[in-house]
Amino acid sequence: MTMRRLFVTLLVIVVGITGFGFYRGWFTVNRDKIQQDEQRAKEKVLELTHELKTKSTEATDKATEQP
Repeated sequence: MTMRRLFVTLLVIVVGITGFGFYRGWFTVNRDKIQQDEQRAKEKVLELTHELKTKSTEATDKATEQP
């Protein structure tokens, strides 16, 4: 009986939080925001890639200059 009561209590809590989340709009998908984030991430990756290439080129140049 105790295990059943615990299960029902947990179920009520989960259903309550889920209902409250839907009420508050926690589970909505904003496709425009996703596309903006995706574009920002792509730009950041390109920027970091460019920085790494520049640093590796500088390090290679310095290594080849030393006798």
